[in-house]
Amino acid sequence: MRDLRVWWICLVLLPWGAFGQAGPAGDALKSAREAYSQGHYDEAESQYLNAEKEAESGGPNEARLARVLNNLGVLYQREAKYDEAEQALRRALVIWQKQADPQPLELATTLNNLASLYTYRSRYSEAEPLYRQCLALREKSLGPENAQVASALNNLGEFYWEQDKLAEAEPLYRRAVFIKEKTLGPADPGLAASLNPNS
Repeated sequence: MRDLRVWWICLVLLPWGAFGQAGPAGDALKSAREAYSQGHYDEAESQYLNAEKEAESGGPNEARLARVLNNLGVLYQREAKYDEAEQALRRALVIWQKQADPQPLELATTLNNLASLYTYRSRYSEAEPLYRQCLALREKSLGPENAQVASALNNLGEFYWEQDKLAEAEPLYRRAVFIKEKTLGPADPGLAASLNPNS
């Protein structure tokens, strides 16, 4: 059976502060995030669905709806509701791609999460371009030596490792370790995933 720890490391919730809203929708998002972090997935799902309804009132291409859908997709993956996760993440991706003022780092997060789902479901040909787009967006937005770039490199390395493509995985892990050592310091616990990907 596949070790799920590596797969879950790849998933990223958008932070509550990114939603930038007060009132019932903001409260629902905050409650959903707290419930998720405590492992109360049923409660988190209910709160995210409430937030989704509220966000949809702003229109089908609203950025906050994409944020809710991203987080709902991550939650569905945790609950092993893979078809629902794919639907939510694909909707979020379409919304990000239609934005007049795109948010490249949020788009990168959704690309990463959908790629992770595809990897878990062994849909490798669909996952690889998404991981590569995520990496390219982060490099362009943050520069080549940023911790989020290292995370994207690590995730792409894990993608190749999963398929026993060690020659492709190794240089990605090496670059991720270099960036993490430089930006976070050699004692940072975040180095462990890149140094020992099958742990």
